[in-house]
Formats: sequence, C-alpha cells, structure tokens
Amino acid sequence: MKTVFGIAIVLTVLGLAACGDKPLHPSKWVNPVDEIPPGPGLFSGDDGEFVIYRE
Repeated sequence: MKTVFGIAIVLTVLGLAACGDKPLHPSKWVNPVDEIPPGPGLFSGDDGEFVIYRE
C-alpha cells in the first residue's frame, strides 16, 4: 500500500511540475500557412462567403 501511495505522490508532483513556468502563446504553435485565405472557395460564392439561402 505504501508503494502505491508513493507512486501516486510522485506522479502528482511530476504532473504539477509540468504545468508550471510560462503560458504558451498560440503563435508559437499555429502556422500562418494553415490559415484559410480570404476569397472564393470550392463551395463559397465570388465574395468568399458560404451562403445557405439566397433571396
């Protein structure tokens, strides 16, 4: 029982240590190449907007 409790404490401490330091800014992991460019697409009109119903 002591071994299970010891392993649980070690895993808890390691998990909390992994959460520390500075927050990660999204620009560090988001590639601007992956963003959708403005303009017409496969299912959008000439203005680049997806329209479900036109009057």
